[in-house]
Amino acid sequence: MNKRERNKSIQEKISSKDFIVGIFGLGYVGVPLSLRFNQVGFKVIGFDIDESKIKSINEGKTFFRHIDESTVQEAISKGFMATSDFSLVSKTL
Repeated sequence: MNKRERNKSIQEKISSKDFIVGIFGLGYVGVPLSLRFNQVGFKVIGFDIDESKIKSINEGKTFFRHIDESTVQEAISKGFMATSDFSLVSKTL
């Protein structure tokens, strides 16, 4: 597959939301960014090295005052997950 075909394939995946977005770092930028991608229809894998943060997110909890737990729980039901398993990067794109 040449570069042009690959780019078209990526564009088609994005347009059809058949694309998993990977976000590195689940802090003040990463969590809201992950939630927004999820809200518009993408499955999202959030990567971090902080196991307590990962556990909290995957349990539908939030550590930010401006983000409702219901928002995190809804995102999880739509395919959002947090992990420290960086081998899952291969599932994105």
